[in-house]
Amino acid sequence: MGGSPEERAERYREGSPVEMLPLGVPQEIFAGRMFAVQTPAYVEAAKRAGDSVHATVAAESGHFVFIDPGSSGWLQVVKAIRSLMEPTR
Repeated sequence: MGGSPEERAERYREGSPVEMLPLGVPQEIFAGRMFAVQTPAYVEAAKRAGDSVHATVAAESGHFVFIDPGSSGWLQVVKAIRSLMEPTR
């Protein structure tokens, strides 16, 4: 970001997912321990903004578990992607 939040506040705002709401598309969010605490607030803000959002929080999981095809969380990701691709959603 090129500095602390105090030094580069505009960059932190521009990089903040909640500042980009509404996205206008259905969202499936997967969060491990790194973002587990922040996820409920984001989901609430997204819904308030009119977005459809579903979150899976695995507070005990590492940051990359959801992109590892060999992980225990991978099947959840595949299921979510397939659901997003359904024309009725």
